[in-house]
Amino acid sequence: MHINRRLALPLIAAVIIFICLGAGAVALYRALIAANFGQTVKDTAAQFDQMFALRTSIQEEFEAEDVGIQVLNGNVLVITLTNTPYMDSPTAHQRETALEIARFAHDSFEGASQIETYQVSFVKQRTILGFTAFGRLNFQFTESDLEP
Repeated sequence: MHINRRLALPLIAAVIIFICLGAGAVALYRALIAANFGQTVKDTAAQFDQMFALRTSIQEEFEAEDVGIQVLNGNVLVITLTNTPYMDSPTAHQRETALEIARFAHDSFEGASQIETYQVSFVKQRTILGFTAFGRLNFQFTESDLEP
């Protein structure tokens, strides 16, 4: 097989340029993904810090040891208090306390501007002979409910 030398050199140069462009595009794509992922990680870490601070504040303010905090769909803040005396209070007092906790969270949580709904749950959990029994009471509030 005979290769035309006049065509071989431009062909080789074109292949090298194509490979370099492809490698550059891959490197750029990876850099963009890394930058976006890095920002996402920073945002997530900041949200976890805010949630942890809120959890600690609620534990101190409402004398509750087992407090869970979740953000659902970016706009629902779920606060769960487990095995607190609030579960055994009369229903009217439970609702009042749940509203007070929601207001406290609204005023204390840095990410509150994105929250549309606050759900406060009182949970009673007991383990007897290896079986766990749960009781749960949920209260849900919107932004307008939190106004005094």
